[in-house]
Amino acid sequence: MINKRLPVAIITILVILTLVVLAVAGCSKPAATTAPTAAPTTTAAAKVIEIKMPTGNTFWQGEGGTTAGTWMKEVEAATNGRVKFNVLLGAAPEPTLYDVIADGSFDVAMNPVMFNTGRFLTMEAGTFPDVGQMCAHPSKAVYDVWQQSDAFKKEFADTHLISVWAATPSPPGICLGMTDQPINKLEDLKGKKIGTYGEWGQKRLEALGAAVVTIPPPTIYEDVQKKIADGTLMDAEMLFSSKLQELIKYIHMINFQFVPFWLVMNNDTWNSLPADIQQIMMEKGKDIPDIADKYHGDSNTKGVEEAKANYGLTVITYSEEELARWNAATLPVTQQYIEMLNKKGLDGEATLAMWRAAYTKYK
Repeated sequence: MINKRLPVAIITILVILTLVVLAVAGCSKPAATTAPTAAPTTTAAAKVIEIKMPTGNTFWQGEGGTTAGTWMKEVEAATNGRVKFNVLLGAAPEPTLYDVIADGSFDVAMNPVMFNTGRFLTMEAGTFPDVGQMCAHPSKAVYDVWQQSDAFKKEFADTHLISVWAATPSPPGICLGMTDQPINKLEDLKGKKIGTYGEWGQKRLEALGAAVVTIPPPTIYEDVQKKIADGTLMDAEMLFSSKLQELIKYIHMINFQFVPFWLVMNNDTWNSLPADIQQIMMEKGKDIPDIADKYHGDSNTKGVEEAKANYGLTVITYSEEELARWNAATLPVTQQYIEMLNKKGLDGEATLAMWRAAYTKYK
């Protein structure tokens, strides 16, 4: 007799087996969750920050290539290539370099203070040492004044000031180079056409009896070669960096002035940088004064010695008494600057005294 419940049992078993198979198959599929994200790879290239630096010169050597140039290389190395500087030769005239940084046309620039007469009054006062002032480390002196003077800092408020330095250690300091005639005493300078730039340096030269010709560094060789001037104020490094050894026959160790430089960055560019890169830039900026003073000290010696050996350069020095005569002739102009500072709300006497003390500290 056939068991009537057998088909039902068989069907039940088949259903159970089917469900088991489906369950096992379902478990073998990935869970219905969000797919895992791949972990970031350390080998992926980081974004490179390009920083554009315009120059007024069409060449990159001497002062710029050594001071700001060294700073840029060190920043690039310390950031492991996250920062890349792009030097744009001749991209903006020298007198406009500060403005094109402040307005964001470019990112960073350097320049001597005399291209912007009357704009950075406290820094410009650093161009007024006594004629013959000795200072082995003028860059350190400028850096010290920046750190201690609120007026100095305020004058650069529309950019971020990274570092400052100065040309050039004295002796020899800023010299007087002549093409044909030596200047053995102050009276010999009367009527001679002497090149320089910057309003107050020109006024001091006029007080010495010279006929002043405006000659900025980028055109100094061409202007002297064309006899536009009989001579020029210069640092001895320019004998080789600007090839003036081919033209200058007499160099006079007067140390007429020091030349402060600034290195600034656009505020928006600065604020967009990561904090660690900002720190690196400022730390490397602290090294520039030592770099500048060593460069100028070594280069001044090199310039004079090479020009003496290869071009017959004659070096003329003066007694303390003669230098005192030169300095006395410029003092009325210094007094004019002091009075101008007073009218602008600065303490002129105190400002000049601060600079003299800084230069004397590193004598």
